[in-house]
Amino acid sequence: MEPSERSCRLSVAMIVRNCAAALGETIGSVRAIADEIVVLDTGSTDETPAVAARLGASLHRRSWDDDFAAARNACLARATGDWVLWLDAGETISAEHASALCEFLASVADPGHAYTLHVVVPAAPDQVGSEQIAGLRLHPRRSGLRFTGRVREGMDASLAELGLQLDALPLVIGRGGREHEAATKAAKAQRNIRLADLTMSEHGPSAEMQNVLGEAFQSLGDGVRAAQHYRRAIDLAERGSRHHLEAFYGLLSCLEGAAGERSDQLSLCMLAVEHFPLDAQLLVALGGYLQLLDQTPLAIRAFDLAFRHGQVQPQVWHLPDIREIAAACAATAMMAAGQQDAARTLLEAAACLFPASQRLAEQLAELEGRSVRVDPAASAGLYWPRHAAPADSQPADAEPAAD
Repeated sequence: MEPSERSCRLSVAMIVRNCAAALGETIGSVRAIADEIVVLDTGSTDETPAVAARLGASLHRRSWDDDFAAARNACLARATGDWVLWLDAGETISAEHASALCEFLASVADPGHAYTLHVVVPAAPDQVGSEQIAGLRLHPRRSGLRFTGRVREGMDASLAELGLQLDALPLVIGRGGREHEAATKAAKAQRNIRLADLTMSEHGPSAEMQNVLGEAFQSLGDGVRAAQHYRRAIDLAERGSRHHLEAFYGLLSCLEGAAGERSDQLSLCMLAVEHFPLDAQLLVALGGYLQLLDQTPLAIRAFDLAFRHGQVQPQVWHLPDIREIAAACAATAMMAAGQQDAARTLLEAAACLFPASQRLAEQLAELEGRSVRVDPAASAGLYWPRHAAPADSQPADAEPAAD
């Protein structure tokens, strides 16, 4: 559906800095569906402004002042559409999902609602799969809607004030492999440390900012300081909140690279499961720790529970196929314990739920009369997302990485 066929207008909004190489791909993915593309440049020294102008974007400039909310609000003030879709440079929407978004805006979108989209990052070479998070990316343009927060900026307060509900759309925004580049991660981490420190000097400590610091120091390879911040986040967070869950994820991922007993990691994971008893990622990790401690029957129970009843918190980075992974881990543990029939029954049930899974198909093929390869490391299930920041956090190029 062309923009001219809709009764509502769509503005695509972006804040950018020094991202000339990535900007063209992003604009190209939405140019066919956008009535306007509003780009706010925060001080590029490369060809970013020229690329934006050449591709037909409405280009505006604003000095960077260590405040993502201020930059977003300045960009939002320039938008004229009925709806605003936020993208970062380097993010794209497939033609299929762009078309679905057009159809949604034409027939279903409710101006009393704002919507999250899935932001997906491809797997790094040492990761088991891609990661995703649900981030607020689509909202009506309404007076009073604005962002708050120097970092991890959000609209929660103004959404509540205006009585707008937040709903999820099954549409995907893809990020490129640049997210895994060491220089990009380091620049983003250094920037976020500065912004989190500024935020806490103004408003006091919070679980969210401690998580920002934990993720940043982890990206810089300082696991000790990262763990300290995640522990503070656990202490400060409201029990059962997404910030609480994120802090547990972060601390457990720090411990994976630290010296110590598996029993300590198991104890922490069990504490997390007390607060989040059906969290699929925690249950898979619990199964992994139990298996490494030769508690195979308990490990199988944890994996099986994650497969059959596991849940995810969509606004925290997670592995989208975690339940499929749980089934694979359970079957591997069963096969290692000589429970071939139980493994077959579980894999057949999982294959019905995830018919496109190559992982499960290969396990079934191995079970049906061919050699069964059991890799204890692969079956442990110690899989943690490498991102902790919500999808609305910007890549480093959106503003200066260092003063």
